[in-house]
Amino acid sequence: PNDTHRSQSSSSSSSKGKTPSTKELDEVGKNALTSLLSLISNVAARCPAAREYILDIQLPVPGTDGVSDILQDGCLEILFSLLTTEIPPDIRGLTFMAIANLLQSKPGDTGKSPMGKKAWELMECCQFVPVKYLSRYSSFAAGAGSAPSMSMYNRNQPRDDGDVPNSYFPKTADYGMIYIFEHVEGVVGTYPATEGFLYLLTTLIKVAGCPSDLGSHWRLRPGCSPYIEYVTDFILPRASGTARHVKPLPFLTVADEGRLTSRALEVVEAVLVRYVVPLALDRATLSELRESNCLTMKAANEELGLSSNTSAIFCPNDSLDEDDA
Repeated sequence: PNDTHRSQSSSSSSSKGKTPSTKELDEVGKNALTSLLSLISNVAARCPAAREYILDIQLPVPGTDGVSDILQDGCLEILFSLLTTEIPPDIRGLTFMAIANLLQSKPGDTGKSPMGKKAWELMECCQFVPVKYLSRYSSFAAGAGSAPSMSMYNRNQPRDDGDVPNSYFPKTADYGMIYIFEHVEGVVGTYPATEGFLYLLTTLIKVAGCPSDLGSHWRLRPGCSPYIEYVTDFILPRASGTARHVKPLPFLTVADEGRLTSRALEVVEAVLVRYVVPLALDRATLSELRESNCLTMKAANEELGLSSNTSAIFCPNDSLDEDDA
């Protein structure tokens, strides 16, 4: 890392005043990066002390003059910045896996991880799930939407096989992981980047929960719902073949299909086991039902970042009899 930083500093100095050019990794660079990511991931997965040591590393960021080092980047910032570059899906998947393993909690640690919350915020900034674009496919306000269920598309408009599209979403990199999933990985039939991303989502939910204020500085609908719906309404229907009026998702092998489905279900499991189940009330009054519902919604918002799409599900007392409740 120090050699890399020194080379970046020297190149920044020599190219002062010029627009830096983007260079693709050659085969040697890809192999070196793959080896480093695998090493970080394996060590972090097996040694809590190594996780803490790696996460505590801070590297100075060269200033505009190429000399002054005012800011510092930690390991998470560096890895997330790598994910914003054009790297192959297998390396992208390894990067997601490395981040997830670095965020693993210690045995017996039940508190929410501050690093996990930081990773949620970095992921929101990177827009791997393009919430600001998904609103055009939902009934939510701009910047607060999510992908609707695939089964809802053109339900009453059957098409010939020749007219069935390969994807519901435009072929543009602005759609982040959706673009990579359908237009990059889908061409080959293997999904290493998506599998790594799903593994990171599962880990974040386990170690940090779902922050209820995620994206609150710009979204009308804060929280982790768009990420959960990305799995339940997009990945799972495509992986299981239940999405209607779209060509089946290709898989190179049965193992690729099984891994993708398993990773998606792991996210769903992580959410469900943290869902607060309301207490059963025997012949409860309307007021008790309303109070129970409010407590459940409050717990769901605090623990999972979920919120109701309606302001209230109960109508006023004077319009509902106790027997109807």
